[in-house]
Amino acid sequence: MTLAYENGINLFDTAEVYNAGKRSSLVITTKIFWGGNCVYEIGLRASLERLQLEYIDVIFANRPDPNTPIEETVRAMTHVINHGMAMYWGTSRWTSMEIMEAYSVARQFNQIPPICEQAEYHMFQREKVEVQLPDLFHKIGELTFKLQAVAERLGCTLSQLAIAWCLRNEGVNAVLLGASRIDQLLENIRAIRVLPKLSLPILSEIDNILGNRPYSKKDLRS
Repeated sequence: MTLAYENGINLFDTAEVYNAGKRSSLVITTKIFWGGNCVYEIGLRASLERLQLEYIDVIFANRPDPNTPIEETVRAMTHVINHGMAMYWGTSRWTSMEIMEAYSVARQFNQIPPICEQAEYHMFQREKVEVQLPDLFHKIGELTFKLQAVAERLGCTLSQLAIAWCLRNEGVNAVLLGASRIDQLLENIRAIRVLPKLSLPILSEIDNILGNRPYSKKDLRS
């Protein structure tokens, strides 16, 4: 590590099974395998203890756990960041669809979205980094910009729009909020004021922006 650092390398990727040296001005990342709030927190605490660090710069969720909902992973990562164990979180070997779901869940429930993807990239594996991820990040940026414009027209925040959008569905009895501060909770509660503003034209505009409206067999027949 010393030789690498002296030659300009300051990012060191670790995992639960790795060891590392002192903190200094390094950028330290680590990967935690599989999911669940307890798994991520326990795994990260163990990594920090072995690395003799107080926090990690970026914690990666290494491969999505098929038995853990992505929403739970997003909430777990938000939890460890809010408790000062990591600065940011990212994904490792996730598909573009899974990353998009994590980002959407984070925005919907006022959680922290992933900031990066650690992908396999070499001469024989190029498509994900050169095609899929740029398209994904462009789409995320474009979606956020367009939805933010809708929220501004309605006089609300993007989080309030996302919560109100969920509440407008008659099949939804309750929406789980992800507030960690009083001001966030108050902001989320005020989403109820946005509900009357979600007219059919506004909902149709949101559907067009998202481009992911599911269709039932009844819709297809009609």
